[in-house]
Amino acid sequence: FTVLDDKKNEAGEIVAYYVKINSAKKVLMKGILDITPENQDSIGNDAIVVQKHWVTNNLLNLQLKYWGRQQVHFINLVKKPGVLTAASQPFELEIRHNDNGDEESVPFVALVSFELDSLQVAGIDSIRFKVKSTDYDGKVNEFDGVYKYGKSN
Repeated sequence: FTVLDDKKNEAGEIVAYYVKINSAKKVLMKGILDITPENQDSIGNDAIVVQKHWVTNNLLNLQLKYWGRQQVHFINLVKKPGVLTAASQPFELEIRHNDNGDEESVPFVALVSFELDSLQVAGIDSIRFKVKSTDYDGKVNEFDGVYKYGKSN
């Protein structure tokens, strides 16, 4: 967006902005899956690049790059099944990509947001997590994050 103007109150404080929306994009929203022997193959294990990551409220937001051509790709955030406890932090998560055998000829960029609510543990107000992904060189990449319940980050 572009800020065009603002509105001030009697004290001269800005109370509103007038903006022009330059672009709007559809963002894929998903939950976190437990990875099991039954869904292991369909979730995939194809390469993907995390270009940016950030936490906003209860969402882990990712900007991802992957190669394809015309097949539908599946992107998931997975964890091992089991009870999450304060002592088992940081919770280990993994970005999984299934390219469905697509050709690697066109670079795509996608935005995806994963709801973190399922990671909440009773008795604490935040959790720590670690996210792994594998890029096109076979390198495992990691980043850490914190999810503070009910807080804007």
